[in-house]
Amino acid sequence: MKEHSKIMEEFHFDASLVLLDIDAATDEEAIDAVAAVMVREGLVKTSYPEAVKAREKEYATGLELLDMGIAIPHTVPEYVHKAAMALGILKNPVSFACMGEPDKRIPVEIIIMLSIVEPHAQLTVLQKLLTVFQAEGKLSRLKGCRTPKEAADMFTGYLYE
Repeated sequence: MKEHSKIMEEFHFDASLVLLDIDAATDEEAIDAVAAVMVREGLVKTSYPEAVKAREKEYATGLELLDMGIAIPHTVPEYVHKAAMALGILKNPVSFACMGEPDKRIPVEIIIMLSIVEPHAQLTVLQKLLTVFQAEGKLSRLKGCRTPKEAADMFTGYLYE
């Protein structure tokens, strides 16, 4: 568990990286909305959003979990300035291709976007996120947050459990 905590500490995350009530009709619009926050905060290059969308076509990141579907879009380090996570909560579910089953589409309500500097960290971070969000009710509580600070505090608390 110490390895998980160490890696999680390497990722920048705060309320400035939370976007609530995203109104998107497609997975690409949803990715653009969350990626724009990371660009605005200077964590990634301006080419990052397009790189994430291209990677999503090759390696889908939608996951069906107990409460709801989530997506964990990201791309290679060359588009990244700093390791970070951004949290996007969608107003209405958006269809994403399923991880490991790209022909299957799932409704996604929460996006956890990663900017990864160290490629080895990717698997550990994904495992940590899956471990956290396998617990019933956590995603629903997160989706119910009304302010970016409330969502950031809850998400951070989950990551350090």
